[in-house]
Amino acid sequence: MKTILFFQHSFGETNRDMLSGVRQYASEANWRIQTIQYAYAAVVRHNKKSPSRVDVPALLDFWKPHGCIIEGQGENDDTPKPDDFNEIPVVFLDRMPDSLPRKALCVYSDSSSIANTAARELLSLGLENFAYVAWWKDKAWSRERGEIFRNTIMAHGKTCRWMALSAADSNPSMDFSNEVKSLPSPCGVFCANDLTAHRFIAEAIHLGRFVPEDFAVIGVDNDIEQCEGSAVSITSIPQDCHGAGYNAARMLDLAMSHHAASQSPVPMVLCPIVHRASTRILPRKDARLSAALEYIRLHACDVDIDINVVAKAAKCSRRQIDSLFKELVRHSALHEVHSRRIECAKQLLIQGTLPISDIATKCGYRSASDFSRAFKRETKTSPSQMQRQNSGQDIMA
Repeated sequence: MKTILFFQHSFGETNRDMLSGVRQYASEANWRIQTIQYAYAAVVRHNKKSPSRVDVPALLDFWKPHGCIIEGQGENDDTPKPDDFNEIPVVFLDRMPDSLPRKALCVYSDSSSIANTAARELLSLGLENFAYVAWWKDKAWSRERGEIFRNTIMAHGKTCRWMALSAADSNPSMDFSNEVKSLPSPCGVFCANDLTAHRFIAEAIHLGRFVPEDFAVIGVDNDIEQCEGSAVSITSIPQDCHGAGYNAARMLDLAMSHHAASQSPVPMVLCPIVHRASTRILPRKDARLSAALEYIRLHACDVDIDINVVAKAAKCSRRQIDSLFKELVRHSALHEVHSRRIECAKQLLIQGTLPISDIATKCGYRSASDFSRAFKRETKTSPSQMQRQNSGQDIMA
């Protein structure tokens, strides 16, 4: 059994998903995965007056691994360096290619696809003003997302403000508050990630502004804690982090087997946008319709959902719900339910970790055949075709 060291930087939802993808491949390949929490190990060493980087040579000598996967952006001093591993095969996961030697193997977050997806989504709302909110630390990945987003917006002849979040361990700075206050309304706001979006929305509401009426906000990562825990639920661009972990492990397997793996970095696959209230702009505000849309968003995949239940949640009649949807959304409440189910199904199919019968159940369908018919009617492709198309990228040269 081969031993693989997984150097883990953080413990957020995306990091856990990456590790789960690595573990899935490891199970198939009969590997043993040993995780090294290197950021925490560096803190411990620093507190003991040792150098503040994890002692990679000592770990390699202790475990004698066949290969290693290094998760993290590599912008901190505690991050293991490529030279630490000598001849041991290494793959870098969630690392910008420009930060690595030319022939290093890596799976990276695709800033171009992320930024352009955000721009496309916000431009489709018919807005004229835009802003980018950078991560509170001046990170290369945050700058890259912002620069691409701003360039895309400006290419459409529109303006784009740039602002940065205040430090994560402090209250919003006066400068940040003033920047939020000075933004034109309405404005499409792309945030570096979901935590940034969460904090931006909190500050906007504190200042008496409205989301999405004043600011339509979109984040990145689909971090459920941040997106659902926000005062206004956050529309987000998910990355297939599980698939990224799986691809990193597959690249490592090829490298350990001395097969020629592509020297080109492999981008993470983007999943369809998860739409929530932060971009749900209606022709006019209606509390009943907002309540109905939010109920459908949360319960569309319940097998027993019906429009009478939606009407009850919105505290109005079935006839009123039908009328509101027709007037303000331009489609029926039932169509909204079906759209949410298909959106959820696409997410699960791209992740590729569940059989189609389980996806059908999770999305509220009574059978796999009912699901397949509904999915093909909506997307013009079958669930199995979509799953095959997204079953992993070819990383062979």
